[in-house]
Amino acid sequence: MLVILSGLVSTASAFENSQLQWTEGISGKIQRDESLAYMGYSVKAVVFPSPVESNKYKAVPEESVETYVGLEISKTGVFHETVLLTPSESYIVPDEEIKVTVKQLPSGYSKEWLFESYNPWVVVEIESRGIPNLEISVHTDKDDYAPSSEIPVTLTLRNTGTADAVNVDIEILTPLPVKRGQLKYHYNRIEIGDSFTEELTFMSPMVKEHETFQIVADVSGYDVKDIQYSAKIQKNVMILVVSPKCLSIRKSTPGKIYLKDMAMVSISVKNSGDCNLKNVTITDSVPDSIRLVGNHTLSWVTDIPANDEWNYRYLIKSTEPDRNGIEMPPATAKYRFRGEDYTVYSNQPGLVVYGPKIVLSKMVDVSEVTGGSNVKVTVTAENSGNTPTKVTVFDNISLNTTLISEVESYENSIDSGNKIRLGYTYKISGCAESTSDFAAYEDFLESSKSYCNEFVNGIAAYDDFLEANSRISFSYTLRINSNESFKLPDVTTEYYELGNTGDKIYSNIQGPYITILQSEDKKVEETHAETPAPLPSEMPLSSPDLNESHDNITHNVSGDGKFNTFFLSYFWDSSNASFFNVPFNEIKQNHT
Repeated sequence: MLVILSGLVSTASAFENSQLQWTEGISGKIQRDESLAYMGYSVKAVVFPSPVESNKYKAVPEESVETYVGLEISKTGVFHETVLLTPSESYIVPDEEIKVTVKQLPSGYSKEWLFESYNPWVVVEIESRGIPNLEISVHTDKDDYAPSSEIPVTLTLRNTGTADAVNVDIEILTPLPVKRGQLKYHYNRIEIGDSFTEELTFMSPMVKEHETFQIVADVSGYDVKDIQYSAKIQKNVMILVVSPKCLSIRKSTPGKIYLKDMAMVSISVKNSGDCNLKNVTITDSVPDSIRLVGNHTLSWVTDIPANDEWNYRYLIKSTEPDRNGIEMPPATAKYRFRGEDYTVYSNQPGLVVYGPKIVLSKMVDVSEVTGGSNVKVTVTAENSGNTPTKVTVFDNISLNTTLISEVESYENSIDSGNKIRLGYTYKISGCAESTSDFAAYEDFLESSKSYCNEFVNGIAAYDDFLEANSRISFSYTLRINSNESFKLPDVTTEYYELGNTGDKIYSNIQGPYITILQSEDKKVEETHAETPAPLPSEMPLSSPDLNESHDNITHNVSGDGKFNTFFLSYFWDSSNASFFNVPFNEIKQNHT
């Protein structure tokens, strides 16, 4: 049974418009009374061929069914028409905004057409009409121009839409005079994805004050249905007032220096015009990492007649290295001419500084402990500069602690332990001792605790060259003798500006804070027992016979209550441990 619908269109090919372009839409499989919606349109399957009898021996139609589908098309809920389409046929709605295509129907021998299994379906595709999209840009090489200068302009037109544009026109609107090129362009067709570029040049006019000019590009075009599409863009350019060419200023420095050296900065201001200038104010400045040598204000007021020149030089010194170069700030010259104020700026020369920079750190493995606990201290000195330097690092050992380990060095060198030294300071009362070997010195340390008052302090030190971008670390373990929180001593360093030459540079870093944890169920009583001296004999060393020229220690004291300093330096060499006397007071004086 075939249902004939009122207004049914029997064919759709007559509506195909070959000039229309279509976008990728949607597709779906629908059955009778089901619909597919897209862009406000609805396509509903309403008619299929009538069911047929099956073959006596197979579940297929006796004869092939001529397949088709009747589709009801509506827009925004309003019925438009019903069309009859066979496989691969398309239908374009009257307003040509969408195209409906039957992509697939069951084959003529499909069981979907049988009475006993009648269930026809159709795969429908809906595509929307493509439209052009015109984009235009205006580009200049800069945003401001001097009077009577060329203004090069580049126009770029693109079609980024989904259909070709036809009869496209560009019109340039601007008060600027054209030197090259034209103000109107026409294109018969711009296909999808195509672009066109046009070059033209304007001239900047003379102005009495800064003035902004507009360059407006207006583009319009059409699609195959003669619908217009347009775009507009505006580019602003500034025409500047030219100041009188009176002064020019130049600043120069050496290309590179060492940290120990001074550098000469030269400033030259030339009046190459016809301006007789009075009260010209010239100023300069230096970066934070640069200090002035001598008494300079870097601000001057002077007269500079026409065709005359002003020069000045001063010395600077860098406080830290900079391998990338320090950019010097520009010098300025301010003057007044014909009632107007003007400022000119110099260039910014660079200055590369070669030298060392020692960065210190002092850390503990644990900062909250109970009395009697052990704390490992690690001191690190890193040369973050770009040249080696001879560096001395001092790290005092707190009176609230006892050194219970040897000082271990961590450096990329097999003899790094040779560079760590440990010294002691005692408060002596009427003591005068002289020893000739380490055993005698060890005995003195032990006996002095009983009749030479108390141990005062200890110090670990590093004294050697430190390469650029390298570090030295040493660590030791302390036993906490205090029941009150305290701060470990600071670490200090002194090093040379270059190798072992130049001035010494001093710096320090705060020692970490040790927090003593108190027991909640037991009151901790403070004790004032003397802190025993950290005896070198407690350290696991194997010492052969010693050289007397290096281990003699003499103590001369005049009067009670004086301080006498002993500095014990030792090599951490498992095959040959030796000791020699070093005057610690000299190191302390140098450090001070």
